[in-house]
Amino acid sequence: MLRIDENAAMVLAGDVRSAFDAVDVALLNGTRLFGTVMETARCSSLPPAQSQQIITSVAQGISSVVKGRGDMVKALQQMNAVKRNSNLETVDLGCDNPIKTFTEATLPSPRLVPTS
Repeated sequence: MLRIDENAAMVLAGDVRSAFDAVDVALLNGTRLFGTVMETARCSSLPPAQSQQIITSVAQGISSVVKGRGDMVKALQQMNAVKRNSNLETVDLGCDNPIKTFTEATLPSPRLVPTS
């Protein structure tokens, strides 16, 4: 059985949560940026060929972040598999407890963007 230091595991679990929070904030900001780009393109006289280039670039950037988040999910699954085969098997530590995650999660108020 693999022996993992509990303190190190707690730090790792906190870093994993922080990383996912940061990626999720980046995705929210990216989607806001995409919406703003679309609104600006629609309200301007920018030719479609030029706006398409910008729209494509922003969308690809967001898509890359989504892919990276998926890679992080895979890494987390691997970490949880290691944890289950270690001395931490019975410790409720980390991110693989969906009951606790969903019952304690809170959602901040969304930032409203005025439309005119």
